[in-house]
Amino acid sequence: FFLRTDSPGRLAKIEDIEQQEVFGVGFIQDFTWKQLFELDACVRCGRCTEVCPANISGQPLSPMHLIQDLKAHLANVGPAIQRHRHETGELGRELSPVALTGDVIKDETLWACRTCGACMQECPVMIEHVPTIVDMRRYLVMNEARIPATAQAALENLEMRGHPWRGTALERTTWMEGLGDVPIFDGSQEYLYWVGCSGSLVERNLPVTKAVFRLLNEAGASFAVLGQEETCNGDPARRLGNEYLFQILAQQLIDTFKSKNVQKVITNCPHCFNTFKNEYPQFDGHFEVFHHTEFLASAMQTGKLVARHSVDTTVTYHDSCYLGRMNGVYDAPRQIISMVHGAGLTEMQRNLSKGLCCGAGGGNMWQEEVGERRVNHVRAEEAVRTGAQSVISNCPFCIQMFEDGVPAVHPEEEGRMKPFDVAELLEQAVFGPGSR
Repeated sequence: FFLRTDSPGRLAKIEDIEQQEVFGVGFIQDFTWKQLFELDACVRCGRCTEVCPANISGQPLSPMHLIQDLKAHLANVGPAIQRHRHETGELGRELSPVALTGDVIKDETLWACRTCGACMQECPVMIEHVPTIVDMRRYLVMNEARIPATAQAALENLEMRGHPWRGTALERTTWMEGLGDVPIFDGSQEYLYWVGCSGSLVERNLPVTKAVFRLLNEAGASFAVLGQEETCNGDPARRLGNEYLFQILAQQLIDTFKSKNVQKVITNCPHCFNTFKNEYPQFDGHFEVFHHTEFLASAMQTGKLVARHSVDTTVTYHDSCYLGRMNGVYDAPRQIISMVHGAGLTEMQRNLSKGLCCGAGGGNMWQEEVGERRVNHVRAEEAVRTGAQSVISNCPFCIQMFEDGVPAVHPEEEGRMKPFDVAELLEQAVFGPGSR
């Protein structure tokens, strides 16, 4: 009865945000009735904590203990709040002797969350930990201005430059160099190819963007890009708790899409995919959204793309959280790998819906990790353990995390696993190895 019917990747919108005095959850009475009900429903089985990437890595987050700590706080202050509200009609914020965010739940606990959704998937009583955590982040950021310095720097960059990558020397159009005529979207094309901040402004991801562009061309797709008109869609701001900034960025981009008559969007990034598909409809932004693996798999199945060349390699595939667990896309990337001659797939122990986060989600791409180990090192170990030559993913964040994690767990360069996007593997199969 209480199971949500929409995507687990969709966070709640703060309605009439400019009229609000308190943002998110800073007091126990700010939670919705359903969130309070969830605190009582927890049976302390620990399944959420067992799969939490932060907890697995020895970082200061246990989803079970977070819920139990909130439950204990509710039991302590709830009766007094209820009496006060019955007698005065007021919320009674002053009745709690301790702060919900900071005392009951430590700041570092909230910032350790990757918003990967593994906890919610495993919970037998359907508790939704991630929205509860993000609601408390919203209070920290928008009411208390308490946020890790590196995350704050990313938000400031979003505000001033329209992307989170502080210090990048690249421009939105750098990736176009050497590709000839790159069409700019004017409404006459069927698809907008959305490159995204990481696809255009992070050096490692430029080859992925170029590979997707070449493959879309080869498949005869009617598509174009926004070029310099691209700005961040706001996902990092929403996950980091700055809902106000997210809503500004989202509305600006929706207005741009509508002015250009964008109907269909192909994305590199699962986070962009999730935002366009599941969260923009909250702001009347309705678009048909495809991840590049979905489009490319379909093109191969219909014969529009043909893998003519053999790529003799062994690979393991990493399911990104926002394409897999949050949106249920597991088959398309594997179908592409299976149609590449010579590519042998070995799955990691944790795969498909049980896959482990790379560590970058929830804005942790722009934070310093606190704890025993880095999440991406744990996941890189699992990939290396397969013995595969390459680890393949579908997400620019995941690729970056493996680029850091693999050398950390396998220092010797000889025989070291190489991280690639699915599109880079397919590019070799379609155009031949070394064709770039």
